[in-house]
Amino acid sequence: MYGERALLQAREDAIAKLHGLGWKPIDKGGRTVFKPPRGWMGRAVLDDDGTLSFRYPVAKLKRVGVADTTTPMEEAPAFERTPGGMVLTDGTTGQRTNTLPVGEAGLWLLPSHRILDAAYAKVRREVEPDLDRMDRIRRDTRVREEIDRLPARLDALWREGVPVEGGDRIDGETARMEAVLTFWGTRADTFEGEQITRATEAWMRNVLYEEAVPTDGQQQAAESLRRDGRRLPRAPTLTEEAEPLLVTP
Repeated sequence: MYGERALLQAREDAIAKLHGLGWKPIDKGGRTVFKPPRGWMGRAVLDDDGTLSFRYPVAKLKRVGVADTTTPMEEAPAFERTPGGMVLTDGTTGQRTNTLPVGEAGLWLLPSHRILDAAYAKVRREVEPDLDRMDRIRRDTRVREEIDRLPARLDALWREGVPVEGGDRIDGETARMEAVLTFWGTRADTFEGEQITRATEAWMRNVLYEEAVPTDGQQQAAESLRRDGRRLPRAPTLTEEAEPLLVTP
């Protein structure tokens, strides 16, 4: 799957999953902020690139004897206590500070990072399949767009000397042939790199080898650049059909 529509659907599925876990989505134009099911849990943010992050809550002053409509004191999680009050970690500075002792005008209430991180990890595990699907769709979309543009870019390299990846114009058939083969030989040993490799080989079969054939030395030089040991198809045996592009599940 690839394309903006598939990516949008995957994002909506991730938002729905978080909403089902009690996190209320608020659209902020390009990213979605989620209010937590409990006030002490901070907030979650889903950026437009599919990154899910969490924001620690900011400590607030809770006055003794005043009702709290969000998180009752007895329900606040796992405070580290000292005889003089509570020892808390400031969500902004990371510093530990003593709060006002019990019986004074107020208390700072803030859950420990350990409790928060455990809660965030549980949420992340639930929504991780949807986030992974977003990553795959985004990757496949990027690769598909590059593959769609590749034949025209290789044509421009071979016929006009315009480098595929930028640089000075290349003159002469020999230099252009070597540039094409170098491009083929230097693709990364990754899913994306293999897709581009296969598309380049298809272009060679359909265009390049109809007009010129690389020498044995040029072929060997290109193959020496490959980290995966892939062999460049020899022109005399180019009668088989091109390998199909891989499709991710």
